Amino acid sequence: MCGEFTPERDAKFYNPLNGHRLRLYFPIAILLLSQISSAQESRQPPRTNLDIMQIIVQEITDEIFAASHLVAGDSVAIRIVSHEYAWIAEQAIIARLKSLNCRVFMHGDSGVHPRYLFDVTSSSVQTRYHNMFRDGVFGTHRVEREIRAEISGRLENSSVHELLYGGSLSKNLSDTVDVDDIDAIEQEDIKVTHGELPSADFLDRIVEPFIIIGAAGAAIYLLFHVRS
Repeated sequence: MCGEFTPERDAKFYNPLNGHRLRLYFPIAILLLSQISSAQESRQPPRTNLDIMQIIVQEITDEIFAASHLVAGDSVAIRIVSHEYAWIAEQAIIARLKSLNCRVFMHGDSGVHPRYLFDVTSSSVQTRYHNMFRDGVFGTHRVEREIRAEISGRLENSSVHELLYGGSLSKNLSDTVDVDDIDAIEQEDIKVTHGELPSADFLDRIVEPFIIIGAAGAAIYLLFHVRS
């Protein structure tokens, strides 16, 4: 009879386990899809390597001039041994001193008698990348970035011929950046802003692609299986 209940027939339309499967599988599928979506979100590029180099040089400048008790209006002459990238340190030092309202001159400028002479005998900057890894199963590749700067020289009070500082200071700054941002944070024509990327480790190169493919396949299977 048409209206007669038969377990075999109604089992095709109702199975109490289907509801439990739906409640179990649906959050899993949503979680997997959200991981894929979040991994594809765009991020603001971090500071460039050149910016960080100049920030470090400015911090070194602060430490060197700490003994001089600079005040607004003081005059400083700068002498920097010339080399291909000496301008990076020169620009950073001048910018920092001017931000302190000092009058800045280059050593040898005629008609000026600055109170201080900052004689930079050497300056160097360097970029390095370490430890490439994936940020989560569906995340982007990331790498540890290390920027280093070193300044050597002497600071003297020219008016009384007093040596205030003599020696070398170096500082490092480390953070983590997306590998996809490397082109944006390096300057193509400034080689010291470039670093060699490390190779991905064995787990990242061999195992994780299978995890990603398997997880994506599971999500697709669950979505179609629940519907059936």
